[in-house]
Amino acid sequence: MLAFELERPKTLEAALGILADNPGKAVPKSGGTDLIIWMKKRTIHPKILVDLALIKDLSNITISENGRLSVGTNVTLNRLEDYLDEREVLPALIDACRSHSDFTLRNKATMVGNVTAAVPSGDMIPALCCYDAEVETASLEGTRHISVLDFILGPKKNALDPGEIATRINIPLPEVAGTGCYLKSTRRSALDLAQASVACVMLCRTGVTEYRLSCGAVSPIPVRVFEAEKMLRGKSNLTPSLIEHSAELAVEAVNPITDVRSSREYRLQMIRELTKRALALCQKRIQEVA
Repeated sequence: MLAFELERPKTLEAALGILADNPGKAVPKSGGTDLIIWMKKRTIHPKILVDLALIKDLSNITISENGRLSVGTNVTLNRLEDYLDEREVLPALIDACRSHSDFTLRNKATMVGNVTAAVPSGDMIPALCCYDAEVETASLEGTRHISVLDFILGPKKNALDPGEIATRINIPLPEVAGTGCYLKSTRRSALDLAQASVACVMLCRTGVTEYRLSCGAVSPIPVRVFEAEKMLRGKSNLTPSLIEHSAELAVEAVNPITDVRSSREYRLQMIRELTKRALALCQKRIQEVA
């Protein structure tokens, strides 16, 4: 790893000032589970590492009066999982937290970091897309709110401008009963990146059942399977033919590659299978709580 300076500001304004004064040289860090690996591999060479861990405003989880969950950039996946599990909200995101790496790494890894890393296999991304989450950013010019679907521009590319920090992720909590899940295919049972993944959310509005489907690790950017969502809307009882049709629409929506972890053909088959499993699991879970 190349030498670098470490700055540990205690306020967001101080952190933004360091970034503004050192364009192209300073990089923000929270959990750092991706960043440190990239630095060791010398794919990124920051002269200054701006550690955000001491900024208290970035370390909280809140729910606003209008029902929006706000998760600061320093909130670890273990802490987030405990918070969501205790309140029994966002089940697909709970699954995603538990699916990420192992317990030890989840004590450092953060949801915001998983999104800003913009790795296609990121476990948090499909579930966040299903929940219409947005990334809140800050710079000396002000704040922005960008949907997760629009925030990720490609592998390891996000919509952050120079001098801008992703400060939190905001998620509107569903106002109706429902459930959700996150499933992924890996080469081994732990500490492995997804070869393909699917998040599914089922919302039971009065008289209308809605579904949301999102796929990961099978496209340069996040994928919402809107055609399947439209087809499934209003159908509370999923027949085998509906599930099969949804899986085909999911396959048509993605564009996977072949790499060292999997072939394109295998990923397409896993998207088909994971979509069917996710829909069946959501239907089972909603019946258990009905």
